[in-house]
Amino acid sequence: MSRVELVRPDELGAEELRLWADWRRADADLASPYFSPLWASAVGRVRSDVRVAVFLKDNGRLAGFLPVQHPVRYVLQPAGGPLCDYQGAIGAPDLVPD
Repeated sequence: MSRVELVRPDELGAEELRLWADWRRADADLASPYFSPLWASAVGRVRSDVRVAVFLKDNGRLAGFLPVQHPVRYVLQPAGGPLCDYQGAIGAPDLVPD
């Protein structure tokens, strides 16, 4: 992986949302609604510190997503936590975080 960008949930485009949905459908472990971009968007509407970490490969292609809250500098928490009891990266089957 080359880099990670933090973006607001409403800044994700149609292609990113399509990939997110495809990757969720391909992995039964991601069936919880907490792994949905709709969850990240809903929490983002009531919390100004919600971001989606967008994982990008060296060639610039999307590799995955991780919805988080960024309440203070150097701290990331699950988006919607502590209500949200599931968190994990949503990504391509070959996603291996560095």
